[in-house]
This record gives sequence, structure tokens and C-alpha cells, in this order.
Amino acid sequence: MVIKWILTYRAIDFSGYCARYVDNTRLYLIDERWGTEQTRDLLNHIGTHQLPVQTIVIYGYSFDLESIRELEIGLKQLDQKVNLVKRY
Repeated sequence: MVIKWILTYRAIDFSGYCARYVDNTRLYLIDERWGTEQTRDLLNHIGTHQLPVQTIVIYGYSFDLESIRELEIGLKQLDQKVNLVKRY
């Protein structure tokens, strides 16, 4: 028995970085080249309610520690709670 699972997502651009938005609740940040400009753009989208997100999933090997820490601090300062999940 083979089960096919097709996941549809919407690609969202954050200052040149392509993120994947799934089920209107989860944002996947998988690719490399994430930096301060992308963090600022993402936080602006969430903070101005342009992008409703409950969970952000990042692939830890694609991010340097400074970028992860900057994202964690920024998410804590938002009005709404956004979970950050790091996968390795």
C-alpha cells in the first residue's frame, strides 16, 4: 500500500528569501541566506497582520546562530504568540 501525501504551499518572498507558507498557519524557512533584512521583513509582515502565522519551522543547519537568536528575540516582541521550531 502506497500513501501519497501532497502538500500544497504558497511561496512568500522576504527580501529575496523564498519561504514556504503551509495551511495558512505554518511558515517553513529551509534555504540558506537568511539575515537581518529577512528577519525585519518577516516581523513586519507578522506584526502588521499581513501574514497570520502560528508556527515558524526553520532548518537549523541553514541558519547561523546570530540569525536564529535575532529571530527568537524578534518573535518574543510581537503582540501575538508565534512558536519557533528548529529542526536539524
